[in-house]
Amino acid sequence: ILVAPEGGQFGFVDDKLAELGHERKIAYRTFSFLMALSILQHTDCIITAPKKLLEIESERLRIMQPPIASVTHDIMAGWHPNWTHDERHKWVRDRLMPAF
Repeated sequence: ILVAPEGGQFGFVDDKLAELGHERKIAYRTFSFLMALSILQHTDCIITAPKKLLEIESERLRIMQPPIASVTHDIMAGWHPNWTHDERHKWVRDRLMPAF
């Protein structure tokens, strides 16, 4: 499963595999890690993903270290400016952001 938020056809795993003279078959492409997790739960596919995401379903998934070095990614959050000063929205953001 390839997660490509910007809609790319390949990711860093494909670049690393190409350096080693290999390639993979991408069965599913999605823009979202949460959608990828759903696909993962209902197929025999594999994914390279943040460990914290996979731990959500750790009892149902086999989690292993990838055989290639991974890269770090920035996580960004956005919301409509109208929600910036909303106390309820701020309360949720204040609890979610430290987890990221």
